Amino acid sequence: MKTKEYSFYVAGVQFHQAKTVLNELSEGMELSLIGEPDNKFDPNAIKILYDKYMDGYEDEPELTMLG
Repeated sequence: MKTKEYSFYVAGVQFHQAKTVLNELSEGMELSLIGEPDNKFDPNAIKILYDKYMDGYEDEPELTMLG
């Protein structure tokens, strides 16, 4: 599988389970990015998931095209 590496700011971590999983994350781990066009705050939002936890939302315009 072809992979790409991105670095970006994650918004909304204070509202989600990110604090629970941050100690489990390390560089190179796979995360799921899921577009949320029906998000009432930002239709360009991309949800970030690790395992079963929601970590937050990406906050970089260049990643919007991935959603």
